[in-house]
Amino acid sequence: LDTIVAAIDLARARVVENINDLKAENEARRLAEAKAIKASEARKAFLATMSHEVRTPLNAIIGLFDLIAETSADDKQAERARNGLRAAEQLFQMLSGVLDAARLEGGATKAQPEHVETNYLADRARTLLEGASRRHAFGGEVSVAVADDAPPDLYIDVGILLQILTNLVDNAIKFSQGAPVEVRFESVSAERAGWLRVNVIDQGIGIAPEEKEQIFEEFFRSERNNVNKIGGSGLGLFIVKRLVEVLGGDIDLVSRRDTGTSFLVDIPARSPLPKEH
Repeated sequence: LDTIVAAIDLARARVVENINDLKAENEARRLAEAKAIKASEARKAFLATMSHEVRTPLNAIIGLFDLIAETSADDKQAERARNGLRAAEQLFQMLSGVLDAARLEGGATKAQPEHVETNYLADRARTLLEGASRRHAFGGEVSVAVADDAPPDLYIDVGILLQILTNLVDNAIKFSQGAPVEVRFESVSAERAGWLRVNVIDQGIGIAPEEKEQIFEEFFRSERNNVNKIGGSGLGLFIVKRLVEVLGGDIDLVSRRDTGTSFLVDIPARSPLPKEH
């Protein structure tokens, strides 16, 4: 009998010990979750502040360089201003990439769709191409086309789509080596009626097949960057993929080395039907 009682007491003690351990683990988990939430909120606040504090003065610098380049009567001074403008725009883009990647990782980017015409987006794409051409001193042909079967009216987050286009266009121009770059707005398929396809095409150095699966990874830099001495943070396509996912779409690429690359972005762009009352 004493042996049985002792065994019961030992079992009870172990149960109590396990309960106490579970309580301690739950408390530690609760504290860790609270700390993570607090850190996430602090990170969002920091990014919001930095986004303003960094971009605002850089925009002012870019504006001043642009003004000097356009108004200077001295050709040498104007060329220096244009060089400064390109450098400032590249710095702005790199810093924006780092901040945007951090915001995406923190889940701070949400889609806010609005009604817009496809032709309006095409006009904005032309402006992006012109700006990217200037930043990279690109002398090749750039063009924008809207296919006849493209949806004429869209319900989409214009800001996010333009950010996707900015990164893809910059990427295309960097690797095109002076060959033409084109942006096409197209339909997707009968199964995806109401979807928009944005096709960014270059005729540059292409992407090796073994790099296709890695190309959208964070900080991935292709071997072609090193061979062709092309700079970059390795964040552009990572940001593009995450932004496409925010819009509920998907992205793919078709590429052949030394022939060119086509990035295909498919995005739902039809306004949801109003709920029946």
